[in-house]
Amino acid sequence: MASGLGEATVRRIAASGVKAYILDLQKEKGEKLAEELGDQVRFIQANVADEESVHATLERIESVNILVNCAGSGEAKKLDFSGMPPARTAGAKRRPFQP
Repeated sequence: MASGLGEATVRRIAASGVKAYILDLQKEKGEKLAEELGDQVRFIQANVADEESVHATLERIESVNILVNCAGSGEAKKLDFSGMPPARTAGAKRRPFQP
């Protein structure tokens, strides 16, 4: 969650004043982001693609109310919903993501 959608998500969570943890392999980015976002955000280096790593990390955290997994790789692309039936795209058009 130290970059991309994960970074945007943790920024939004931190802006609301909620305590958050950044779990990522990118130690330098994660630590920098946590420092930037303030005292309520902590970084823990973890491989969220590895179940054992996630379980070991969760044991270090006092409690979890919401868990967001934004792990991924690849190129970000804008999606074209124009060919889909209106019922399937209505929600996406009414509620765009706002970082």
